[in-house]
Amino acid sequence: MEVCIDGKACAVKDNATVSEALKETGLNPEIFLAKRNGAIIHENEVLRNNDRISLIKVISGG
Repeated sequence: MEVCIDGKACAVKDNATVSEALKETGLNPEIFLAKRNGAIIHENEVLRNNDRISLIKVISGG
């Protein structure tokens, strides 16, 4: 299945979750929030073929 993550086409396994897709593409799912169609989606959301996902890096500090 192919999805677009931050403007890059990425091949991921069928029925991959957001978390799985990020791991497959070498990104740490713990430091990103994902958006699809302008709405934030949960890391366990199953992606569909040709989804366009944008990422927001989570910044923490103290």
